[in-house]
Amino acid sequence: MTDPGIAQALEESAVEVLEQMFFVDAVRLEGDSPPDGGLAVELAFDGDPPGRLWLEVAPSAAAAIAGSFLTR
Repeated sequence: MTDPGIAQALEESAVEVLEQMFFVDAVRLEGDSPPDGGLAVELAFDGDPPGRLWLEVAPSAAAAIAGSFLTR
């Protein structure tokens, strides 16, 4: 079972990193499947409590993120 406070902290952290490092806004999409042809990454971490963070993006969003990061 995921602690709602931890899930919220992870979401806020991911949003901040995307905004500060990649100059993009993150939005939450409803549903459990990645966009068609989407890219997904999973980050597992240990600690108390351990967990996993998933990030899924459409190919066009991944290209925009990379382009923003590389040109700044």
